[in-house]
Amino acid sequence: MTGPDTGPDTGPGPGPEGEPAVICPRCRSEHVETVTVAPRGGVWEVRQCTRCWYAWRTTEPAARTTPELFPEEFRLTGQSIESAPELPAVPPLLERPDGAAARAREERS
Repeated sequence: MTGPDTGPDTGPGPGPEGEPAVICPRCRSEHVETVTVAPRGGVWEVRQCTRCWYAWRTTEPAARTTPELFPEEFRLTGQSIESAPELPAVPPLLERPDGAAARAREERS
């Protein structure tokens, strides 16, 4: 693995059953997880990079899923990730007249 300033993260290595490791199109990390799979027929997967948090469906165009084709102006390096400001917190739900936000909070508790 290289340092954040010297190049792409090589991550954990090949995927299951000898398949090539999935590489994040945005930061080229191999630290990619499958978040979910299509409920019918497994025709798509949603993947997310645990390094830069980029997420994509496997059915998206190659420019969004292939590192070599990902737009250069949107790529991230280890340096840019390390120097990025903190991710903003998700604001609390607004209260609605029907009380849906309050019920949602109670269900999560």
